[in-house]
Amino acid sequence: MIALAQRDVMRVSISDKTAFATAGPQQFAQFEGGSFMDILLTVLIAVSLLAVVATFVIGMFAFARNGKEAGALLNRMMAWRVKTQVVAIAVLLISMWLKTRTSGV
Repeated sequence: MIALAQRDVMRVSISDKTAFATAGPQQFAQFEGGSFMDILLTVLIAVSLLAVVATFVIGMFAFARNGKEAGALLNRMMAWRVKTQVVAIAVLLISMWLKTRTSGV
C-alpha cells in the first residue's frame, strides 16, 4: 500500500514537472505566484508598511532627544506617521477589494 502511494506521488510530481516545462509565459506567471497585479499590490503593501515603520522609528529617535527642535521634529514625524498609516490602510483595502473582485470569492 505504501509503495503504491509513493509511486502515485512520483507520478504526480513527474506530471507537474512536464506541465511546468511545457507552460508558456502566461502559465509561468500562474505557477510562480500570480499576475503582475498581485506582485504590484504586494510590493505596494510592503513599501507602505515600511514607510510607516520608518516614520515611527524616526519619531522615536526624535522623542529621545531634548530641545525645541526635537519637539518640532517629533510633531512632524507623528503627523507623517498618521499620513503613512492612512495610505497603508488604503493600499490594504484596495488590494483586498481587487483580489476579491478578480478571484470571484
